[in-house]
Amino acid sequence: MLDATGHVKIWNPAAQRMFGWSEAEVLDRPSPVSLEVPWEECPSLQTCILQGDTYTRVEMRRPHKDGTEIDLICSAAPLYDTEGNISGIVAVIVDITAQKKRAEALRLLQSVVVNTHDAVIITESEPFDHPGPRILYVNAAFTRITGYEPEEVLGKTPRLLQGPKTDRAELDRVRTALSKWQPVTVEVINYRKDGSEFWNEFSLVPVADTTGWYTHWIAVQRDTTSRKQTEQALLQREKNFRTLIENALDIIMILDLDGTIGYISPSVEKVLGYVATALVGQNVQTFIHPEDWQTHRYMPEATLRDRLLSTTQPQDLQSPIEFRHRHQDGSWRILEAVSQPFIDSGESLRVIVNARDITERKRLDETRLALEREKELSALKTRFFSMASHEFRTPLSTALAAAQVLENSQTAWDNTAKRLRNLHRIQDSVKNTVQLLDDILTINRAESGNLAFNPKPLALELYCAHFVEEMQLSAGDNYPLSFTSQGKPYSISLDEKLLRSILSNLLSNAIKYSPQGGKIAVMLEFYPQAVMIRVQDQGIGIALDDQKRLFEPFHRGKNVRNVPGTGLGLVVVKNAWIYIKARLSSTVKSA
Repeated sequence: MLDATGHVKIWNPAAQRMFGWSEAEVLDRPSPVSLEVPWEECPSLQTCILQGDTYTRVEMRRPHKDGTEIDLICSAAPLYDTEGNISGIVAVIVDITAQKKRAEALRLLQSVVVNTHDAVIITESEPFDHPGPRILYVNAAFTRITGYEPEEVLGKTPRLLQGPKTDRAELDRVRTALSKWQPVTVEVINYRKDGSEFWNEFSLVPVADTTGWYTHWIAVQRDTTSRKQTEQALLQREKNFRTLIENALDIIMILDLDGTIGYISPSVEKVLGYVATALVGQNVQTFIHPEDWQTHRYMPEATLRDRLLSTTQPQDLQSPIEFRHRHQDGSWRILEAVSQPFIDSGESLRVIVNARDITERKRLDETRLALEREKELSALKTRFFSMASHEFRTPLSTALAAAQVLENSQTAWDNTAKRLRNLHRIQDSVKNTVQLLDDILTINRAESGNLAFNPKPLALELYCAHFVEEMQLSAGDNYPLSFTSQGKPYSISLDEKLLRSILSNLLSNAIKYSPQGGKIAVMLEFYPQAVMIRVQDQGIGIALDDQKRLFEPFHRGKNVRNVPGTGLGLVVVKNAWIYIKARLSSTVKSA
């Protein structure tokens, strides 16, 4: 109770418990629970009451002594004295803070139920048997999932969603849980209003009243069709992959980073004779040839262990690898494999290896290569005999004809010019025949490693200059030969005979294949660690297709026409040069 000035006249124990101030703290003092709040008809609620108005259930919020806010309902009326004048205010105040919190929580809960994507169904608690508990509430999500409007299902049982494919065993689980008032979660096939099937996962929870009596069931349902289809697709894919792996001829292995076999496909029994279960837990190194494991014979820059078990393989090492693997019968089989690091379901880094037996393929390849070499050798022999018969016949026929002229014609013998001409023909023919034999012998000896090699200190600049002068005498005026030297000359050890063979073939070709004449340049260049000899002409050149077969014996370009030749010149040059490099290299190493 307040007087007309707002001072407290009565402050009962309930007010003390509600607001925290004792009666002694507030009596005859301004009220800590102010009624001076703006109001519609008056400047404040307190003013309206002192003017004679009465108010009931006015909601307001006022502070507790400790500063916390309290939600209140206030009913207030004017207090009259014996003369009928308003002398104060009497107010009855109720604390509704807890009610407000419960109301807010209920509002939020209702918002969740209404707006959730899961269907929410509230039913009666009984009966458990047919027809089942009746539906009292469904939210909007129930309609989206099932197609049923609320008015179509209220008062009916959730069993209307069941159909032929609904799992009876799962429904029995639900009934058992209901009979024991226990929560339960199941997943079954249910049916929408249009008859279509959907996978339905739902959880049932019993709800009790304040006395502990179970009055309702709340079911939260979710359409899990997409998830179930994905699971089934994954299971089918896993089944397909397992069938594929278990029936493939390739061996599939999963290795730990130390080489321990964690899994190996059953195909290992067909390929290598081992039972798969006997290999699990063993180290793959046990079965691989030691030479291949430590020093891979097919790829010296990386060992087999590096290739199989590395988790940071460079991109250029991703090609298949080959190694020898012991068969159960003790023999060695050649496997071709590729490996790839991966992280398994346990978050461990491991390596998966796919390997196949290529032993027979290797044997067939070797046989094929041997046949191809035999075929090439046979073709080479055929070309050789064809060429030899032609190349030897021409100079020999010339020599024979010249000899017969000298034998049968006294005039030719007596005529000095004619005699010398025929004798020169015989000499040239013999020289050509000897050169051809020398070329063939040079190629054969170089390939067999029996070519003579006698290096001696050589003044290369002087030697090349004299050689070019010598070739100029035989070339004639139509082929001016030039020689230049660059860099500081120094002595070099070379086999003069082999060098002459190289230079003579290069310069002879330059002259022979420049039918219209033209300049031919020989250039010698000295470098600190190398010497370069170049021959340049203005002849017919070599077609791109022929360049691919440049060093095949007896092969000649398509544009040579009637220019005589054997197709051995560049072969001699290449073999002689390779032989020189090899011998010089071995000499340096031995030194």
